[in-house]
Amino acid sequence: MDGLAERLMGIFAAEWRERLAAMDRDLVALEQASSPEHQSQLLASLFRAAHSLKGAAGSVGVAAVEAACHALEETLSAIRNGKRALDAGAVEMLFVGADAIAAAGAGLSPEQPKTAKGVVPASPIEPNSAVLPGCSIAPPQEATVRIAASKLDAMLARGGELIVAHYRAQARAGDADAVQNLLGRAGRDCSAVERLLKGSSDGLNKLGTAAERALAGVADLRNVIARAGREVERLSACLAADSAIVERAARAVLEQTSQARLLGCGEAWAGLDRIVRDLARTAGKSVRLTTRGDRIEIDREIVERLRDPLIHLARNAIDHGIEPPGERKTSGKPAEGEISITASVEGGILEIVVADDGRGLGIAEIRAAAAEKNLPEGSDEELANHIFRPGFSTRKKATGISGRGVGLDAVKAAIEQLRGSVEVSFEPGCGTRFHLRLPLTLTQVRVLLVRSCSEIVAFDVTDIVRSLRIPAGHPASIPGGDIMTAEGPLPLARLDAILGFVPDPAAAVPPHATVLILRSGGRHAGFVVDELVGEQEIIVRPLGRRLRCVRQVAGGSVLATGRVVLLLKAGELIETALSVAPSLAAPVLSAGPPAPRRRVLLAEDSPTMRNLEQSILEAAGYEVASYADGASAWTALQRAGADIVVSDVDMPGMSGFELVESMRRTPRFRELPVVLVTSCESESERSRGLALGADAYLAKSAFDRDTLIASLRRFV
Repeated sequence: MDGLAERLMGIFAAEWRERLAAMDRDLVALEQASSPEHQSQLLASLFRAAHSLKGAAGSVGVAAVEAACHALEETLSAIRNGKRALDAGAVEMLFVGADAIAAAGAGLSPEQPKTAKGVVPASPIEPNSAVLPGCSIAPPQEATVRIAASKLDAMLARGGELIVAHYRAQARAGDADAVQNLLGRAGRDCSAVERLLKGSSDGLNKLGTAAERALAGVADLRNVIARAGREVERLSACLAADSAIVERAARAVLEQTSQARLLGCGEAWAGLDRIVRDLARTAGKSVRLTTRGDRIEIDREIVERLRDPLIHLARNAIDHGIEPPGERKTSGKPAEGEISITASVEGGILEIVVADDGRGLGIAEIRAAAAEKNLPEGSDEELANHIFRPGFSTRKKATGISGRGVGLDAVKAAIEQLRGSVEVSFEPGCGTRFHLRLPLTLTQVRVLLVRSCSEIVAFDVTDIVRSLRIPAGHPASIPGGDIMTAEGPLPLARLDAILGFVPDPAAAVPPHATVLILRSGGRHAGFVVDELVGEQEIIVRPLGRRLRCVRQVAGGSVLATGRVVLLLKAGELIETALSVAPSLAAPVLSAGPPAPRRRVLLAEDSPTMRNLEQSILEAAGYEVASYADGASAWTALQRAGADIVVSDVDMPGMSGFELVESMRRTPRFRELPVVLVTSCESESERSRGLALGADAYLAKSAFDRDTLIASLRRFV
C-alpha cells in the first residue's frame, strides 16, 4: 500500500468509527422515541450516516462495509417510505445491520477495544450534552488535524525537559548571586585592610616603600573585585532573564500540548448506551443510560482507561442491581430501570458517580459469601467493601453477564492505577452509587517532596490531609502502632520500612518525628518520614513495562538537580499500613471528645491583611491571636505559646526573619511550625526564609484561602 492509500485508509477507519458510533446512538434513541416527528428525524440521520459511509467505503475499496451499508440503507428506505412498519422487529433488524457494518470493518482498527457485541466505537460529543455549572467544557469545534497520540506524548516529555532546564538555569542564577555575595565580602575585606594600613602611620614609616606597594596592591585588588562583582551581577541578571524566557516558552509548550491531549470525558462512555441496551435485553430487563457532564475535559489516557471500569459497573448494575420489570412494578417503580453517569469537577479532582435505581446491594448475600471466604464481619458499610475483593461474588453460578468473581476488583485496580479511588454506597430498595475520584491529568502533578533515609520521593498533594510532629520515641512512632489525631485513631508505619529503604546508622535521631497523613477512598493512615522537602509541580513519566507492576509507585520524574524521584500511590501505601493494623481497616471516624481548637499566632503589620487572614483562620476553626509587629508577637508567644505561627516578613520593630531566628534559637520553639506570608517574592528572600527555619513561604500575590488553610493543615 503506497503512502497516499495508507493515509486514505486511516481517514476512512476514523470515519467508520464515528459513523458507527452515531448509528448506535441514534438506534438506541429510536427504540425509546415515542413521537413520530422524533422517529422521523432519527431515521433520516441513520439514512444519511449509512449513505455517506457507503460512499466512503466504495471510494477506498472496502467492499464488505459498502455492502453492509447498502443493506442497512435498503431497510431504512423501506421504513421511511411506509413499506415496512417501524415496530420492534424492524428496530431489531436495524441493530443487526449496524452490527454487520461493525463486523465488516473490524479489521480496520486493530487497536479498537472489543466487547461482547463487537467494537466499542468512539463517538463525538453530542452538541446538546448536559454540562454541569461551573465546570470546564470543551470549546466549540474548530478545524482539526489528526496526530498520533505518541507524538503528543513525546512533545509533552520535551516540554517537561524544558521546565527542568528552567529550574537548572534558575539554580545557576542563584549560584551567581552567591558568587556575587562572596566577591562583595572580599571587596569589603580589602577595604578593611586598606583602612588598617592607612591608619597605622608608624607601620607605614617603618615599612616605607614596601608598605606603599602593598597598599597600592590592595587597592588594585579591591578595584578588580569590584569590576568582577559588577560583571557577575550583569551575568546574574542575564541568567534570570534567560531563565524567565525559557520558563514562559516551556509552560506555553506544556499548556498547549496538555490541551491537545484533552478529550471530553463523554468519550469514556461513548457507545455504552448500546452495550447497556444489549446486556439488558440479554438479562430480560429494560434499562436506559443517562449521562451528565459529557463535555468536561480530561486527559486522553484517563478517558481511554476509564472505558473498561464503566462497562464493568454497568454490567454489575444490570445483573445485580436493577430488578426485572415485573418486580419493579410490584415495588412501585417504572418497568424501565436507569443507570446514570454524572461527571463533575471539585477542587481540581474529577468526580464520576455511576448510579442505578435498582434494589441496592444484597447485604445478606454479601454477608454469606464473606462468611464462606472467612472474611471479617462488620457493619453494612464495611461488608459492602468486600465486593472489591478479587474473586468475590454473590452468584452461585456464572451467567452470561457476571458471576465469575471478576469485575469490581478490576474496577478498583484500574481506578487506583489512575491514582484515583472508588467508594460504594447504597440504599436498600432504591439503588447503588459508585463514587470515582480521579485526577484531571496524569502528566502534570503538584507534589510534596519528602525525604526518607537518603531517598527523595513525591506524593500528590491531593492525597495529603496534613502533617504533624510527634516526639521521637513516642509510642505512636513505633512501626505497626497507631496515632490519635483529629481524624481519630490512625494506623502508623515508617515509610522507609514499607519501601525497603535502609536507614543511615550514623545519622542523628531528630528530636521529633514528622508524620504525613494520607487518604485514599475514605481510608487514612500516617507515615513517618525524615523531612518535608517542599512542594513543586512535576511532569510524571511512566515507569515502562518492566516496572509497571511495582505496586506503590505511580511514575517518576526528574528534578532540576538531575535527581530521579518516584511518585508514590497513597492507596497502596495505606493498604499496607492497614494490613499491619487490621482492626483499623474500616473507614476511620473521629473518636472520643472533639479535638481542641488549634492556636495560631498571627503577626502582620497591614490591618487589611491581618483582618483578612484572621477571618480566614477563624472560619476554618482556629483560635487566632493577632499582633501588628514581630516584637509584640514574640512577647506573646513566650507568654502564651501557640500551635503554629503565621507571620509577615517586613514589619516594624522585629521582622519576620528575626522572629523566626529568635524562635529557632529557643529550645521551646525550635520545632514550632512557622508559615511566612509576604510580598517579598524573590527567590533569594524565599531561600533565606526557609534557611532560617520557616516551614512554608507563601507569596501575597498568589494568596487565597485554600492555599493558606492547606499550608496550616500540613503542620497542625
